[in-house]
Amino acid sequence: MSKLLPFIFFFMVIQSYTQAQVGIETPSNFTVTDTHGETHTLFDYLDDGKYVLIDFFFTTCNSCISAMPALNQASERYGCNQGDIVFIGLDRGNSNAEVIAFENTYGGYYPAVSGTEGGADNVVTAYGVAYFPTIALIAPNHTFVAKDIYPVTKTNLDKAIHLDAGLPYNPDACLATDNHNPLAGKVALKLFPNPVINNASVEISIARSMQITVNIINLLGQTIHTPIDTVLSSPTTRYIEFSDFNPGMYFIQLIADGDVVSTQRFSKIAP
Repeated sequence: MSKLLPFIFFFMVIQSYTQAQVGIETPSNFTVTDTHGETHTLFDYLDDGKYVLIDFFFTTCNSCISAMPALNQASERYGCNQGDIVFIGLDRGNSNAEVIAFENTYGGYYPAVSGTEGGADNVVTAYGVAYFPTIALIAPNHTFVAKDIYPVTKTNLDKAIHLDAGLPYNPDACLATDNHNPLAGKVALKLFPNPVINNASVEISIARSMQITVNIINLLGQTIHTPIDTVLSSPTTRYIEFSDFNPGMYFIQLIADGDVVSTQRFSKIAP
């Protein structure tokens, strides 16, 4: 009998790693507030026809840190939250400041909600999550596509999102330049510095007179500021004030004569 104990223990360990880490069968609704002050309601996204990928994490979790590159790349492959899937991070036990520091250090490309201030602790408890990271994918019909995408690799993320859910790759939503646009090469934007602290310069080079619009977009694809919207006839440099922006990731979008020419990611950090 004593010889069987190591085998039994090994079998129990293997079982614990193969069990789903979300402890509920049907997704329950929640509303949380991310570190940018934006609210997110699960069922609003689902009822709008979107899939939702939830990254359950905490800021000192080494496995969570190791998973960030694959999750960030997946966010880009599937449209930077501007397509058919929304990525969101739900933290356990940390403050807004701690989550913001985590994002700035490890480059979170999607909204993150702190446990103590954003309401994520309640969701972690409601979903019965005990191991981190846990990556869950929820379909618009309010069912789980995957309760635990593990290990967190490109292959496993693509299996859940692309193969199981049937979502197409959509990297064009995150491209720095739309090379198919006839204005590409005739107009360009450069933001400096990046990361931004309080303000930044925006250099716009143009080959002819055109209507120029510059938008600042959050990680949900929402335009939150339009600092430039005018006709320009020559290259120019403008300065944009960012002191009122919360730290985190944003996009700066260049539109020329009504067409999107480029979308670039930048980060805002605390002074």
